[in-house]
Amino acid sequence: MGRSLQNMMAWSQYPDPAGTVYFEIDVADADRLSHLFDLAQVHRAYITREGWRAIWERFGLAGLLAMNKDGRWFDPDERLAAEQILHRSRVAGYDPAHPAVESKPALREMGLFALAGDS
Repeated sequence: MGRSLQNMMAWSQYPDPAGTVYFEIDVADADRLSHLFDLAQVHRAYITREGWRAIWERFGLAGLLAMNKDGRWFDPDERLAAEQILHRSRVAGYDPAHPAVESKPALREMGLFALAGDS
């Protein structure tokens, strides 16, 4: 698969002027993902819906919480960190609790997301 912008998982503004495009291989690597979270924490990077999907599939909540213990991008309290991680993912358009919405492109294109009680 080529490394076109269609395969972009995240983007950061550094280095100037064009920034850095992150692909699936980048977000699958814990060290690169850690660096990306450092940048995203201070609003210098953005993780796409596809990026969050790849991150959830690779690391899951337990893996993300373990990474957060070292990086502290989210709250040190695991319950709050889990809520914050889920929130960031949902804001980008990916809800790991309701992946069925991902199979409904018309809803996704309209910006509609599943609600907590939907199934």
